[in-house]
Amino acid sequence: WVSSKTLVSLSALTLITLFVFPSFVHLSFCLSPSTSSRRRATAPETHKANAASDPGCAGRAVGMDTSGFLVGMCFFLLSLNGFLSSSLATGFCPNRCDCQHSQHLMCTNRGLRTVPKPTAQMPEEVQIFSLGGNFISNISAFDFTRYSNLERLNLQYNQIRVIHPKAFEKLPKLEELYLGHNLLTAIPAGSLQPLKKLTILYGNNNAIKKITPGLFSNLDNLIKLRLDGNFLEVLQDSVFKSLINLHYLHLESNKVQHIHRNAFSKLTSLRFLNLADNKQSAVRNVLTFSHLKLSLSNNKISQMDSGLDFSRNRISNIILSHICTVCNDGCWVAEKSPVLYHIYRVLYFYKELCIILHYMTK
Repeated sequence: WVSSKTLVSLSALTLITLFVFPSFVHLSFCLSPSTSSRRRATAPETHKANAASDPGCAGRAVGMDTSGFLVGMCFFLLSLNGFLSSSLATGFCPNRCDCQHSQHLMCTNRGLRTVPKPTAQMPEEVQIFSLGGNFISNISAFDFTRYSNLERLNLQYNQIRVIHPKAFEKLPKLEELYLGHNLLTAIPAGSLQPLKKLTILYGNNNAIKKITPGLFSNLDNLIKLRLDGNFLEVLQDSVFKSLINLHYLHLESNKVQHIHRNAFSKLTSLRFLNLADNKQSAVRNVLTFSHLKLSLSNNKISQMDSGLDFSRNRISNIILSHICTVCNDGCWVAEKSPVLYHIYRVLYFYKELCIILHYMTK
């Protein structure tokens, strides 16, 4: 199928090639210096006589009139082409939005209270829908049914309280979903299951109190998950078990008091875990956190059973079980002195210090 804009362009170019250009060639020949000077020297009646006696020149005169008409027609078609271009670029755009590119609907900071309805001319190739910074409070089951090719959806900085469980059902190609800085108290169970290609999910700075293992099912491709700035208190057993490719997990600035010992057991690809600014009072199975970068700063930790260094906490008791790391001689540093063990952990990269600490504890 050829668009009307393309047809207009082809029509204008065809007219220019077939008619206008040859007419200008004939016109230039007819108005050669000798001919033009002779015509300027004669009266209007003489021009008519010359035209009558010279059929070729008369034909060229008719060609001049025809070429003028065709030039005007071509300019009209080209102008119409420009008008159609601008109309097609914005004709599909939802009300109060900007659509400079057919693949990106820009509806950010427009004072919207609902998701704008798609127009009848909405192209199927829309890939980005930006709705941040509005006053949207509800996401219905029909808001995104016309955007089957959408890859990025930004709903941050709204006032969203309710998301229908089928709100994202028609978005099988979605890769990035941003729900941060809203008023969500929960993400409906099953609402994320259709998003099998999702790689980035932001649910930060809401009022989410609980997450369940079924919430993230089918999100095998998820790489980054942000749930920081919520009201989470408990991380259940295997709550993240479906996120086998997750690399970055942000849980800071919640109210986490209890972490089940298997909460992170399935996160075999995890590289960064942030649990800072929570209400953890004890870390009892920190061996789960091996092979990743872990932040537990600004908690209320007073007891731990691992050798990790937790700064800015209230550590008063160290349970020295299962502590064997760099030194081949075993756990003798930890058994001799918790103070020396703390120093050892800070500088554990330097294996030669193991020898010095060994002599100091004799």
